[in-house]
Amino acid sequence: MPTTCHAAAFDGPEAVGCATLVLNQWNAEPAWQLRGMATDAHLRRTGIGAAVLQCAIDLAAERSP
Repeated sequence: MPTTCHAAAFDGPEAVGCATLVLNQWNAEPAWQLRGMATDAHLRRTGIGAAVLQCAIDLAAERSP
């Protein structure tokens, strides 16, 4: 079972946003933890971060124990 989910947004070959979730525990239950997230400074507040985060959440949900 994968324990890490990565998601990214690209503008051509350039990455403009990314997020990483790691499988961890919360209250003795499996839980996905956001470990890092970034958006190109020139593209902040355009919805790219929200889209990347939603993609990472969807991937984690597919891989949840």
